[in-house]
Amino acid sequence: MLTRDEILGGTLKTIDLTIPELGGEVRLQEMTGKLRGKLDLFYMNAKDKDNAYELVKGFVAAISIVGEDGNLLFTEGEADLLATKLSAITLDRIDNAVADLNMLDDKEIEKQAKKSTASRGSKTTGT
Repeated sequence: MLTRDEILGGTLKTIDLTIPELGGEVRLQEMTGKLRGKLDLFYMNAKDKDNAYELVKGFVAAISIVGEDGNLLFTEGEADLLATKLSAITLDRIDNAVADLNMLDDKEIEKQAKKSTASRGSKTTGT
């Protein structure tokens, strides 16, 4: 049985992804539970916007691209910058690799986001 320290001492998986359009590689890191929750909520807030595709893909890149030290290279606030500067092909490459790394798909994200929104709503209404 794992101890508390062993559970909390685990490391997040990373992969290096070749991005031919940029002429190099980026390192992607598995999401923490906290980041996954932020992604779910971001998805729910963005899904009805005209630029939802770019916003969500940019957000995924922002919360997944890390340096060699494991620290994020971008902030969540730079999601729009990434969506504006990176090609759709590049965003798709990153998004697909992140989905594989985190065992995600769009339907699962939407399902989890709805659950999160519903549970927050029930807490605020007292039901």
